Amino acid sequence: MAVMQRKPIRVLDSASVDRIAAGEVIERPASVVKELVENALDAGARIVRINVEDGGLAAISVEDDGAGIPYRELPLVCERHATSKIVSSADIVQVASFGFRGEAMASIASVSRTTVLSRTEDEDVGGMIRLVGGTIERREPAPRNRGTTITVEDLFYNTPARRKYLKLPQAEKRAVLQTVQSLALAYPEVRWRLIADGVVLLDLLPADSLPARARRSWARPASSTWPASRRRRGASSSAASPRAPPGRGPPAPISTCSSTGGPWRARPCTRPSAWPSRT
Repeated sequence: MAVMQRKPIRVLDSASVDRIAAGEVIERPASVVKELVENALDAGARIVRINVEDGGLAAISVEDDGAGIPYRELPLVCERHATSKIVSSADIVQVASFGFRGEAMASIASVSRTTVLSRTEDEDVGGMIRLVGGTIERREPAPRNRGTTITVEDLFYNTPARRKYLKLPQAEKRAVLQTVQSLALAYPEVRWRLIADGVVLLDLLPADSLPARARRSWARPASSTWPASRRRRGASSSAASPRAPPGRGPPAPISTCSSTGGPWRARPCTRPSAWPSRT
């Protein structure tokens, strides 16, 4: 039996370290959306718009009206352990933000093509910086209202092993929707809008309370949007369920275990035992 040749212990180069660390923070497009939205909320945003393409694999864009990033600080945005959340280790015990380690943006930028466009209230013009694989490619002044827009394209383009194990775009889109819905519940005072491939998946005005936000997030759609497949054929207005619009039968029973965004998105249950008894 041949003796395996011993390889020396080496310290990895910074590029390899960044890509490995990115896999610990960024697992899928929904992870990117979560980190970017949390940064927006930490910046005091009251309007958050998210746009994803191809489940987030092609592009993710998060736009907010928060405090913004000064032009001179843009090169630090994607530096590892660069943060505005704390100054020293003593601040950790009283940190009130989502994160403070300064790793998320560095991890995202190292495995994508990232563009940051931002302006603060006291600046006359904003700034733009573009990074490819974590390396700054371009930095220049750019117009924008106060706030920040971060666009992440070609996620995991330089780590094909990570991209290979992602799910189909439809599944990744559902994960993004669930992530945004959870954050929207936690912040009812924020205006939320989520668009995927040109289709509005979520559009929530600010709410006064958590119950009000929950009702709007998972409200049953208008009766005119109920698909014909959900209506019982041959049902007359006299046989219609109290929950159904006049002249239509009740929708098919809902299997709550298959719901992805709300009860109306669930798969109709076809088991005979699930149908209500007719007496």
